[in-house]
Amino acid sequence: MIVTSRPSEKPIIFGRLGLVIYDLSYSCVGRQPQQPSMLCLLNVEDRVPRNHPLRAIKSICDEVLKKISPQLSLMHSSHGRLSIPSERLLKGMLLVALYSTRSEAQFCEQLYYNLLYRWFLDMDML
Repeated sequence: MIVTSRPSEKPIIFGRLGLVIYDLSYSCVGRQPQQPSMLCLLNVEDRVPRNHPLRAIKSICDEVLKKISPQLSLMHSSHGRLSIPSERLLKGMLLVALYSTRSEAQFCEQLYYNLLYRWFLDMDML
């Protein structure tokens, strides 16, 4: 049996004839490790630029929604499952209009990774 190997491949010896077959899944080329999960403590207010247009819109929106919040809370039932706050839904609809999002499904997808949207909607970052 012949045992030879190249440094970049792991040999697999096969058969009576001494054939050497190389496992090509093994390589000396470095592999990109997957990013481990991490906990990062940051202040989202610091991540949104001070001069971003959504800051002014958010403050106006929060002020108006604070005024109409009692009327919105009357529309919710006291029975059944908890619902998404009406204020958050209205702010979400505003984001969809401002950023010309094609669909609600696309908007929901963007909520997973768009820090600005999550900040605007006062959502947790996790």
